[in-house]
Amino acid sequence: MKLVITLVVHQIMLSHFGESVRSHWGIKTRLHSVLDVGFREDDCRIRKDHAPQNFAIQKRHLAQSFESTKNLKK
Repeated sequence: MKLVITLVVHQIMLSHFGESVRSHWGIKTRLHSVLDVGFREDDCRIRKDHAPQNFAIQKRHLAQSFESTKNLKK
């Protein structure tokens, strides 16, 4: 009986892990689509010094601001 309970607990843990991974990738995919479509990030040619990191931070901040503003309207 203990083996059956242990297997059930492991299966529940694995399904929870799978849901967490899918949720993470869903968030990542949504952010990438916002950055790529909204800011054309894949076409960006900024490559010198610290400019790529600085622009990436600004784009993510703007995307987050837009998202929070959109949520306020609801």
